[in-house]
Amino acid sequence: MPEKSTRSEKNSGAGEPGSAGVDAPSPAEPATPPAQPTPTEPPGVEAPGVELPGVEPQGVEADVFREALAHWASGVTVVTVRDPDDGKIYGTTVSSLVSVSATPPRIAFSLGPGAQVLPFLKPGRRFVVNILAEEQDELADRFTDPFPVGVPAFPPEGDPTIAGSHQRLICRVDGFVPVGPSRIVVGLVVGTQAGEGRRPLLYHQRGYRGLAEGVTDE
Repeated sequence: MPEKSTRSEKNSGAGEPGSAGVDAPSPAEPATPPAQPTPTEPPGVEAPGVELPGVEPQGVEADVFREALAHWASGVTVVTVRDPDDGKIYGTTVSSLVSVSATPPRIAFSLGPGAQVLPFLKPGRRFVVNILAEEQDELADRFTDPFPVGVPAFPPEGDPTIAGSHQRLICRVDGFVPVGPSRIVVGLVVGTQAGEGRRPLLYHQRGYRGLAEGVTDE
């Protein structure tokens, strides 16, 4: 963070008293007080993750980063949206889902520039975060492809929910944050649906996993 400058320019032009007249002397005018220095603005705070022009981003090598993040176990979702023009549904597998706030209820996730669903997520448009069940690992694989084949049947109208999923979040696009070539999508959750899948699908060490039986908080 840049240091706050403590320098200030001083006004050296204090006014001189006026001269007295010969015939009718008048009291001298009060000296003009020196101008006060203009307060400096507090140093700016750089937004995390935003690359500044001309600044080379620093960090670990990409392979090191990927290897470390492979140890992060996460849930698996398919984000789906219906194109209002022709009713066609698009979807992308996402494992970067995070909760942003509860009041208002917002979630966020990251999409790469080639994500099939990205061009159809317009501000205010409804979409669905389908949290997959553990038996839907093949479905997760299909939606990692930019042009998935063998996609499941979606409802003929309304929100594009995936049958058999563990949970569904009905959302509305609330905003975007560009981070390099990717986009962080922020969604306002306007509804939830319990799915039919009993247990969630997990992703860990570059593979799909199931939640172990008998897991406790102890």
